Amino acid sequence: TLPRRIEHYLWDGPKSVDELAPSLPSWEPEEIEAALTELVEQGRARPVPDTAAYAVVSKQANLLEGALSARIDALNNLVDALGDLVESRFLDEDPRGMARTITLRIPKTALPSIKEELFALVYKHCELLDAVATPDDDGYYLIYALTPMGAKRRREDDE
Repeated sequence: TLPRRIEHYLWDGPKSVDELAPSLPSWEPEEIEAALTELVEQGRARPVPDTAAYAVVSKQANLLEGALSARIDALNNLVDALGDLVESRFLDEDPRGMARTITLRIPKTALPSIKEELFALVYKHCELLDAVATPDDDGYYLIYALTPMGAKRRREDDE
């Protein structure tokens, strides 16, 4: 999760380890440096020439790794987002916090296409919105999740 958090901070502009450290008090500078190296190796960040800073290569990252550690990181990101949503909507009573659930039945054969088509549509729309956002905007970070629930699970819920 540290590389993902660092990438998030770099979206606001290039930063050095020293500039990132106050936002990441639970990690040592060596750990931050190692995470930055990992981001560079993955092509998600790059060193800024003639400085100690790093910048994101792209604000968009589609991380589809199958490794267990990557899946756990993705799950942690989703759980963090849900925690932020609960805090925003229920504890802070902030009407900007939102979640929308669409529950419907689709044929098994449609799942691959709806995953690809829906993700592509939402992603393209978000890219367009991100392109006009600036670090000074009092904007939002959007997290999208599509979670198919298997037929067996639905039958158990119905009983």
